[in-house]
Amino acid sequence: PPPPPPHTHTHSGTDIFRDVTRYPTAEVPPHVLICRFDAPLHFANAEFFASSLRKRLRVMAAQGDEPTHVLMDCSSIHTIDASANQVLRNLISELHKNDVAFILTNTRAHFRESLAKFGTLDAFIGENNMFLSLLDALENGCSRPRQPPRKTTPDESDESATSIDDGDRSEGGRGRHVDEDEDEEFTGLERGRPSTGNNGGGAPAPGERTQ
Repeated sequence: PPPPPPHTHTHSGTDIFRDVTRYPTAEVPPHVLICRFDAPLHFANAEFFASSLRKRLRVMAAQGDEPTHVLMDCSSIHTIDASANQVLRNLISELHKNDVAFILTNTRAHFRESLAKFGTLDAFIGENNMFLSLLDALENGCSRPRQPPRKTTPDESDESATSIDDGDRSEGGRGRHVDEDEDEEFTGLERGRPSTGNNGGGAPAPGERTQ
């Protein structure tokens, strides 16, 4: 069966994000969906990507946590094809109609270049909605109302993302190894250390993805 839709729990005070399915007892950032898709985006999986995200947003709304921001960790998305790009555009347009911001972080160079080539970066996302790290995106991008896409000014260059070198196979350039043959998976992330008693007093589970 396909993996479950994403959900994100966080622990405040750290910049560590983990798979929510392994650490379900942490603090949840209100109105923000943080997720990661562990595969390139292409014609065969783009609709699954979009439907998984929509499903999670519906669950949030049904629980009284009306979403205002979607924060997408792109550290495992190294490319996107034309079909997936159109699906992404439709998804972003739908989010914007509902006044939900779409923010990217940890974008790899080739993925970013593809978004620029398709015109999606300038017309649908904007450099002002891209950040170098999950923590930066959560604290700065998700603390403001939705921003229309635009290019950043030199004064904003420290806050807005450039991109991760595709030669750096760690997540965000900070230690998470990304295997080339990772399973396709839409994953919610958790920020912080696990509570005592989770998996033997806080040690990461085997195969745990960490940043």
